[in-house]
Amino acid sequence: MNITGMNLAIVRTLENRIKALADRIQNLEDCAPCTVKQEEEQVASSSSSTATENKKSKKRWEHQQQKQPLIEENEEYHTTTLHHHLQVIEQQLGKGAKGYNNSMMMMSPKSKRSCLQRVQETIGRLQKLESEMRAADAKQAEKARMHDLADSFLAYIHSIPPPGREPYITLGFVASQITPWIHRLPLTYFETTVRFLQSNTGASYWTRDDARAFITNVTAVLEKDRGEIDMDF
Repeated sequence: MNITGMNLAIVRTLENRIKALADRIQNLEDCAPCTVKQEEEQVASSSSSTATENKKSKKRWEHQQQKQPLIEENEEYHTTTLHHHLQVIEQQLGKGAKGYNNSMMMMSPKSKRSCLQRVQETIGRLQKLESEMRAADAKQAEKARMHDLADSFLAYIHSIPPPGREPYITLGFVASQITPWIHRLPLTYFETTVRFLQSNTGASYWTRDDARAFITNVTAVLEKDRGEIDMDF
């Protein structure tokens, strides 16, 4: 299983565990209520803990941003870091689950409903995260496919016979092996290359200079499109 698949599996595991906690909260709705004072203290304590944790998370994030390069510039770092964060979330969730065994019996129905709402919001965030990860995985697969296509076309370019003394051989190879790539390269990602082929193939006669120029220029436009593919993704 690759890193992205592992991350998606962790997200689904967290989602299932949180749903289990939500069911526990729902089942304990009719347990003995605590006093209003206890409820207020618990809600205040929960809010304080959440605020403290948010501040700590913000400080850790700011500290990490100062030390690490931009995540967009290093896909491997991004994937590894996300995997680590999800592991930390799972560990924290496990600790929180143990705390529910004692605290839930002391909570009033109102507090339980509030807690259930927060759990449901967490499930929603995890589902959104899983969707984003799937979309990112699909984009990376598309990017890899386009690079493979560019590599295949470049191999054909490298196999073009050198002009030598018989440039018509080069012209014939281009007509039979290179021109059809007009219909194989997606215009979305290879527009410059496709437009070049449309304008520079189909001639009935080439000089040696024409043949050399074609090989140089078609290689250049292909690499230009390849660079823009990296920028698009």
